[in-house]
Amino acid sequence: MVTIKDIARESGYSVSTVSRVLNNRNDVSPDARKKIEEVVAKFNFVPNNNAKHLKQNNSRQSAYWSKVSQICFLPVSWRKSSA
Repeated sequence: MVTIKDIARESGYSVSTVSRVLNNRNDVSPDARKKIEEVVAKFNFVPNNNAKHLKQNNSRQSAYWSKVSQICFLPVSWRKSSA
């Protein structure tokens, strides 16, 4: 699996510059953008969204936790015999 660090190493640019290219930021020189995009194409690199969200500490996912009585998960035969 190719990582952003591999792209940076192969292109000769920093991880930050590669990240800016992948995020379509304007603050990258055309030469750097071209070189990085060539390396990305060469390795068929696809950014890992899970890694991106972990780094950002924001997955835009939510979870719902609910405390449920355990008795509803017990077998019917057990409930009858212990009553």
